[in-house]
Amino acid sequence: MLADSEPYHYKAYNEVFERYGHTLNKAEYWIEWTSKGKGIVGEIERHNLKLNVDPIDMRKQKFEVYTRFCKSGEIKLFPEAIRLIEQLSSSLRLAIASGSWATDIRHILRNADALDLIPVILGKESAKREKPFPIFF
Repeated sequence: MLADSEPYHYKAYNEVFERYGHTLNKAEYWIEWTSKGKGIVGEIERHNLKLNVDPIDMRKQKFEVYTRFCKSGEIKLFPEAIRLIEQLSSSLRLAIASGSWATDIRHILRNADALDLIPVILGKESAKREKPFPIFF
């Protein structure tokens, strides 16, 4: 893990839910969304929400918000990540395999002046099935 991106996934999902009158509880998010993987449908069921929107559409909206965070430079690499990437890339050909879109990963790396250090980036579009299915990794 090179970037501290999970808080921005929370912010993006929360922004989308707030469009429909519901605010995510941050403590609950960390348990229900990241640990248990319940996601949008789990949130709707847990709170018996009547949002009048398809969860698939909400997920698409979340991707748009999250991409905005990636492009803006708000999502930073961890402090030692650049040094580690530079050190490893001097003797190894590096790659990233991630559950995020490759374009979002490129935005984050570009904003950190590290895009040229990692020539291979495989995002969620490279896999047949998303997390938590391990075949991608």
